Amino acid sequence: MLEADWEACERGYYAGELRIQEKELRLYTKCNAIIAKHAAFFALIAYSALSMTPHWLDEALTSQTKKFFFYNFVVVAIGFNMLAMVVTSWCMIFGPGLAIRGPPGSMKRAVEGMRDEEAMTHLFFALGQVFLTLAAVASASSSCRWPSRAASP
Repeated sequence: MLEADWEACERGYYAGELRIQEKELRLYTKCNAIIAKHAAFFALIAYSALSMTPHWLDEALTSQTKKFFFYNFVVVAIGFNMLAMVVTSWCMIFGPGLAIRGPPGSMKRAVEGMRDEEAMTHLFFALGQVFLTLAAVASASSSCRWPSRAASP
């Protein structure tokens, strides 16, 4: 009788642990979906900046160095946003798949794997935003026209 109670207690504990891990898995999947959506959007913005350069930018970017920095920042921003999108998509596909179809204990393994990849996806996403901002700064700084100083009396 005591062993049956002990086993029932263990089963209840493991069932509760699985419920919590399932909630964590859903949370990580939702967060990854949001990051993937935003990374794809910002990669599209960076690609449009790369492919559809307005005529005023060609006129403003007279220096080859300024063009070099602008285009390199845009390309790196596309790369980091695509990396963030790929890693989050990978986690959303294979994390729940491992949790459902894997051997016993794979729910915990899937949640821990998604938790480990979260830092990497946040880093890629943040770097994509930094380089997209740097590209905007390079574009804006090259189009600024500083007024010439009038001769002082």
